[in-house]
Amino acid sequence: MEYNYKYLSPQGGVSLNVDPYSEHERSTEKSGSQNSEKQGIAIPGFAEITINADSTEAEADLFNPEDNAGLYYVTFELRLFDESENAYETLYTSGLVEPGRHIYSIELSRPLEKGVYSAVIHVQPYYINDKRPTNNADIKIKLIAE
Repeated sequence: MEYNYKYLSPQGGVSLNVDPYSEHERSTEKSGSQNSEKQGIAIPGFAEITINADSTEAEADLFNPEDNAGLYYVTFELRLFDESENAYETLYTSGLVEPGRHIYSIELSRPLEKGVYSAVIHVQPYYINDKRPTNNADIKIKLIAE
């Protein structure tokens, strides 16, 4: 198994495009606060993701909060850690997600056997005006394949 040790930045010819699979929120309830005073980047929180074992298709709700409107795109990477949690394999990478948009279906790079895995959702914000990366967040989660 091969692990990727560092995050690849958009420099070096990698093109960042708005993810065509992102969509507006499906429910009618508002997520996040509607604070008009921007206090930095709004990062969604996740505790766990449950997927079907032995399949590369998975359901999730990866979203860029509306609080980031006019300020930040975000990208998501789902990273699976090895037993030592020192190295990881990237299972999924999104394109740019606009504020207020969600990705509900993701395609994993490979299927996982049944089990509970240590994983991270790496959230990378980019300024909307020039797609320059800014501070990021790693959110530890349980990835459950059943």
